[in-house]
Amino acid sequence: MTEIEAERGGKCKMQPNLLLIAALLAAILLAAFVSGLLVGDWKPGIVGRLKVWLGVQPRMFDNQNPYYRSKLAFFRQTAGVADAIMLGDSHIEGIDWRELFPDVKILNRGISGDTSEGVLNRLDEVIGRHPKIVFLMIGGNDLQMGVPVPQVAANIRSIVQTLGRQGIHVALQTTLYKTSGYWRSGYWRQINNKIEELNRSLSDLCTTPGVSCVDLNQALAGGGALSPLFSLDGAHLNTAGYLVWKNEIMGLFPRRHGVSDRPQ
Repeated sequence: MTEIEAERGGKCKMQPNLLLIAALLAAILLAAFVSGLLVGDWKPGIVGRLKVWLGVQPRMFDNQNPYYRSKLAFFRQTAGVADAIMLGDSHIEGIDWRELFPDVKILNRGISGDTSEGVLNRLDEVIGRHPKIVFLMIGGNDLQMGVPVPQVAANIRSIVQTLGRQGIHVALQTTLYKTSGYWRSGYWRQINNKIEELNRSLSDLCTTPGVSCVDLNQALAGGGALSPLFSLDGAHLNTAGYLVWKNEIMGLFPRRHGVSDRPQ
């Protein structure tokens, strides 16, 4: 065999190996993309989750998320004040609260894919609106990204305390369960266990002056999981779910002489 023939033979043997490597990389990328669709809190977080799977970003959303930055930039460029602010992730962003409460001067400050750290980072914009009450729901994305429950709880406490120091009443809404009946039920059960732990660890805040607790899971869930009757996709609420949410919080909105009291 000549030297040229040997070289050609080596190249032929290398081609199957390169094809195998390319196929494996394609499978990893596909798995990461699907994970972004199914694990996270909406499509804007797909890029971040892809980076997580590839090991180039920590398992936590950060303030470099393009969708987060875009939404926050928009919030900061708008003027005005509000009596009430809805603050959190896609659960908050997913509905037009002004349509649900047309008589309330209300702003939607939900960002899909946001975390407790992300909310802490943008509290100045919320405080600058001089709201009388902030309805807070956050933490689900943290848990799905592997942030320890104690850290998530500490962040939420910081949010509540920061708002409280500004004289803002906080309606702390329990982090919603996921629906266990979907095909990813095993994964959702693990997340629901963490959600239960998180909500339990924050229960002492319900006796804090200036804080009202709203247990939405009591109205929307059963057996430790979100009811399919109120779920759009196993993780998010449908219209019926939002209407239940509306009924649960409508008594907390500001009145002429301040924030109304609600039995705990």
